[in-house]
Amino acid sequence: MTPFSQPYYEDGSLRRESNTGENNPLWEMENSDQEQDDEFINAAVFTNVSLMKGLSYRFSANIRSNQRDSYRYRNKLYPSSTGEGYITSWNRSSWLLDHVLNYELP
Repeated sequence: MTPFSQPYYEDGSLRRESNTGENNPLWEMENSDQEQDDEFINAAVFTNVSLMKGLSYRFSANIRSNQRDSYRYRNKLYPSSTGEGYITSWNRSSWLLDHVLNYELP
């Protein structure tokens, strides 16, 4: 919308199109709803253990997780909409576990 556009009529109601013929983004926001939530987790732990002289063990673990929930709804007044919506939810995780045994040669 250009700076010369008027998003409201003189009575204060929203215009569907501005006075310059462009889609009014305020009107589109009024007739739709959407939200997205993301949660991320990254964690790592490790330990080193000396078992005896020249022999050691190392353990490490890493986790990465992402969960996303989102939805969108557009009512029949939204341009080219028939009153539709969707809800999605997904979760992705990855793990890495390392077991390392070290032996030092004399």
